[in-house]
Amino acid sequence: MSELAGVDAITPEALADIAALPGPWATITLPTARTGAEVREGPRRFRVLATRAIELLGGLTDAKAVEQAAAQCDTLRADHAFWEHQADGLVVLVSPSGLRTFRLAVTLPESARASDTPGLAELAAHVDAGDVWHIVAVSQNHVRLLRATAHTVEELLPEDVPASFDDAVGDIERQEHLSWAAQPGGGATFHGLGGGGENDKVWLEKYLRRVVDGLETHSSRPGAGIVVLAGVESLVASLRSIWGAPGILAASVTGNPDHLSAHDLHAAALPYVESERERRTKALLERLGSRGERDLGGIVRAAAEGRVADLVLRPSIDDADLAGVDAAIRDTIAFGGTVRPLRGLAEPIAALLRY
Repeated sequence: MSELAGVDAITPEALADIAALPGPWATITLPTARTGAEVREGPRRFRVLATRAIELLGGLTDAKAVEQAAAQCDTLRADHAFWEHQADGLVVLVSPSGLRTFRLAVTLPESARASDTPGLAELAAHVDAGDVWHIVAVSQNHVRLLRATAHTVEELLPEDVPASFDDAVGDIERQEHLSWAAQPGGGATFHGLGGGGENDKVWLEKYLRRVVDGLETHSSRPGAGIVVLAGVESLVASLRSIWGAPGILAASVTGNPDHLSAHDLHAAALPYVESERERRTKALLERLGSRGERDLGGIVRAAAEGRVADLVLRPSIDDADLAGVDAAIRDTIAFGGTVRPLRGLAEPIAALLRY
């Protein structure tokens, strides 16, 4: 995973893994600095907050477990390299059996608490919109599949996706039926079986169908979520018509993508994804306005009964009952519901129920 600006992605999968961890846990949040003299403030702030968190943890477990958790905090505080590579805020989860850190691109308040669950409320409020999305960059020379969040991008292995036109058609078929020569800039000239334009279209369609077959069976399941296509307009239009995945955005990154880095593709695609997220946010707020549950006690009970389909949180939930929010998040995930932050939410937490 390539991190943008030193930020750790909190994906739905990561949140689900954390929600399943046994407790007890201490949860610490604090603001951090990327550069300058303020970088040195991170370990000092953490020491004060960790002391408070470990004291609270002492009310939930035995002395030996508390000692183990405290030792892990001491190790983290002394890790100078760690504190020199921070973002804007830090969440630290610590238990007798382990310690986890998450660097976020938002400034967090100084806080410390302990409970039977890890700090799900602090993490879920900053999950990457619940959406891991994909970029499919295609030319006749290369096919690239990238998995991204708002702050990270990762280039995936092709698996069953052909790496190029040449890979899709195969040496034997290419030699028997046509001669193909790649041209600078991502173009290609076709000769064989008449050498006409229709022949070119047949082979390009065959290539793109192989690409789609690989994408549909790829372990990352790109077609299940938001997809941004990148490539010359004609190739993107053909791929769009053949694939037909519902999450493919109408907007695409146009031009030859072969010489663009993963970060370049991410930067070009992100505005389209954010626009789509805004559209979905507006639609979800409208649904919540007509039939959403807003009472925290009611949401906690519904989540425990497996009735919460979508749980949404305001990015700032300081005025909420964090223990109740943690329980609602844990149970929503356990019963297959979704959890996401939602800008514009009037209440700290709201839910759409299955029934």
